[in-house]
Amino acid sequence: MSDQTEADVLAEYYKSKPGYARIKKEYLLPRPESTPVTTPAADAAAAAAATVTAPEDASERDSTKNYVTHPDPAGSPAPAPAPASDARDARDGPNGNKKRKRGQNKNRKFNNPGESGIKLCSNTALNKPCPFGTSCKFTHSIPTYLASKPPDISSTCPVFTSTGRCDAGWKCRFLSGHVEKPVEDDSSTWKLVVDEERARAHEGDYLNVVGRDAQKALRTHQMKLPKSEVYMTELEKEIEEAKRADAARAKINQPENAIIDDVQQQPSSTTTTNGPTPTDLADQRATYLESRYRPQEKHRLTLSGAKILAPLTTVGNIPFRRICKSFGADVTVSEMGLSAPLLQGHQPEWALPRAHTTERTGGGRYGVQIAGGKIRNNVQAAEALSTLCNDIDFIDLNSGCPIDLVYHQGAGSALLDTPLKLLRMARGMSQVSAQIPITVKIRTGTKDGHPTALNLIKRLREETLGGVQAVTLHGRSRQQRYTRSADWDYIKSCAEMVAAARAAEAASDIRGLEAEEGEFAPMAFVGNGDIYTFEDWHNALGTGVDAAMIARGALIKPWIFEEIEKGQHIDKTPTQRLDVLRDFANYGLEYWGADAHGIATTRRFLCESMSFMHRYIPVSVLEEGWKPSMRERAPRWKARDGVEEMLGSGNCGDWVKLSEMFLGPVGEGWEFVPKHKSNSVEGEEAQG
Repeated sequence: MSDQTEADVLAEYYKSKPGYARIKKEYLLPRPESTPVTTPAADAAAAAAATVTAPEDASERDSTKNYVTHPDPAGSPAPAPAPASDARDARDGPNGNKKRKRGQNKNRKFNNPGESGIKLCSNTALNKPCPFGTSCKFTHSIPTYLASKPPDISSTCPVFTSTGRCDAGWKCRFLSGHVEKPVEDDSSTWKLVVDEERARAHEGDYLNVVGRDAQKALRTHQMKLPKSEVYMTELEKEIEEAKRADAARAKINQPENAIIDDVQQQPSSTTTTNGPTPTDLADQRATYLESRYRPQEKHRLTLSGAKILAPLTTVGNIPFRRICKSFGADVTVSEMGLSAPLLQGHQPEWALPRAHTTERTGGGRYGVQIAGGKIRNNVQAAEALSTLCNDIDFIDLNSGCPIDLVYHQGAGSALLDTPLKLLRMARGMSQVSAQIPITVKIRTGTKDGHPTALNLIKRLREETLGGVQAVTLHGRSRQQRYTRSADWDYIKSCAEMVAAARAAEAASDIRGLEAEEGEFAPMAFVGNGDIYTFEDWHNALGTGVDAAMIARGALIKPWIFEEIEKGQHIDKTPTQRLDVLRDFANYGLEYWGADAHGIATTRRFLCESMSFMHRYIPVSVLEEGWKPSMRERAPRWKARDGVEEMLGSGNCGDWVKLSEMFLGPVGEGWEFVPKHKSNSVEGEEAQG
C-alpha cells in the first residue's frame, strides 16, 4: 500500500462515494480544501498521501457579486473545512440535514443597458422616416450618432453574412460588415448595404410572428373567438345537466316524505327565468356542431420513433432549438406560454410561439405549449393560436409544471388533481383549434407514492373522443420535482395499458372499422425523464412508448440527437463545443438583433445555456466502461487545454468570458445571475 500515489488515493476515495462520475485517475486533481480524508485502501499511506476533500458545490454563489465563486487554490486562502470527515457536511444544518441551494433566483434583476451616450431613432437606424418628426426624443443625425458609437466588435457582421441584411441598421455593433464608405473619414457619405437576393431568400425565416394590431385586438376584446364561446355555452349546459342528474339521483335515495316536501317547495311552472330559451339553445348547438373540427378531420401527428426536444422555460429559446434541430431533433416545442397573458395581448408572451423555419423543414414538427388554470382561458388561447399562427403542428397542454407560481394558480401539475377539468380543457381545445392536433404533458401525479397518471391516460383516450393525439408522461411526481430518478417502470406499465387498449380497439368491430377508415388518429404515448445517452434512449423505447422526449440531457449536450442517430457516444472536442456556442451567439444575434440591446440579450441566454452545458464530462476522461450519467457530479479534473477548462467551469464569470469571444466585451452595467441557485440535478426547475 505504501506505493499508492495521490491519484490512487483520490480514485479510491471517489469510488467509495456515490454520485460521482468515475474520472481516470490521471485526470483527477487534488481538492482546494484541506480536510484530511482517508479510505481503507489508503490508511497505510495516509501520512504520505496528499490531503483531499469532497467536491465543492457546483455553484456556491457570493451574494455580494454577480458571478459564481470558487476557492482559488493559488490565491486567497480556502474556507475553513467542516469538522466532519466529508466536507459536504459543511452544507448541512445543525442536525446534519443537507441544505443545498435549490430552486430559482427569483429576485434577480436584468440590467440590460443597451446603448450608452447618444441614442439613434430606430426608424432612422433603418433609413426610414420617423413618424414623430422633431418631437422624437432620439437623434436623427447619423454622423452625430456614429461619432459617439463604440468601436465595432468585428468587421464581419454574422447577421448580414447569414441573411444578406442586418435589421439593426446603423445601430449594429458589427456595422463595418455591411456599410459602404466612399470617404473613410466622412460618415455622411456612408451607405448601408443590403444583399437583395439573399435577403429575399430569408424573408420568411421566422414563423408565427403575430403583429401588434392582432395583440391589441386581443387586449381590447375586439378579436372574437366564437368557437370558444359556443363550446363554453355547451359546457355550461353539460354541467347544469350533470347537476340535475346528481340531484335526481339524490332524491331517489331520500325518504318519501322528503321528496313530497321538496316538490311542494318547487316554484310553479309559470315562474319566468332569464336563461336561454330552447330555441336559443338549439341555434347555439347548431352553430357549435358546424364550427368545430371533428378529431378525424385534424392533421395526423406522427411521433413514432421521433426524437423530441422537450419544452424548456428560459433555455428552450429559438437559438437553442435551432442548434438541437441541426443535431437531428425531429420535434421541437416552444417555451411554455400562459394562456391569460396570451389573451391579454402581452407582447413578450406572443414572442414564445415564434419558430424558425428550419424547425419545420426536413419533416420537422413544431408545437406550442400553453398552461392555464381556467378552462375558458385555455380554450380561447387555443383558438387564438390556431387563428393567428399558421405554422404550428400541435398545441400542447402543460399539465405537469411543478413550479409553485403555476401550481397555485390551478395550472400545470395542479390539473392532475382535477382530472375532469383537464378532460374538459383538452376536449374544448381540440374542438376550437381547427386542424391543429392537441397533446397533453403530465407527470405521474402530484404526490410521491400516489401515481394517478395511468387512470388519467385511460380517460384521455376514452373521454376526449380522439381529441388528444398524444400524451407525454414525465416519470416523476410534482412533489419529486427533479430529484431522484424518473420512474420508467411506471411509464412501462402505462405503455402496456395503452398497448392493451389499442389491441382491444382493433379487435372491436366498430373501432376496427373506424381505424381502417381513419376515423380516429391513434393516441401516441411518449415517455420523458433522465435520457442522457443513446443507451438511455433505446432503453426508453424498450418500455413500449412510441417516442421519448429529451430535456436536460439536451441542455447539457445538444448533440445527444446525433448520438442517438449514430448509436454511439460522440466526444466533442473543445473546439467543436466552442463552435456550438458560436452558433448560439450568431442565431441569437439574428433573432434578438446585433445592436447593443440584442447583444446583451443574446449574452444573457448564452450564459443561461452554459449553466447546463458546463456539466458535460467528456467521455474520453471517464474510466473505461463507465456509463455517463446526468445525475452524477464530476470531481475536480484536469482539463486538456484552456478552452476545455473554461467550458467545464462552474464559475459564471468564465461563461461571460466565453461570451466575449463572440459578442465583444461586456458593457458597463451588464450583470448576470444564473436562474437556478444550484447547478445540481436537485436544484433545477426546468419546465414540465
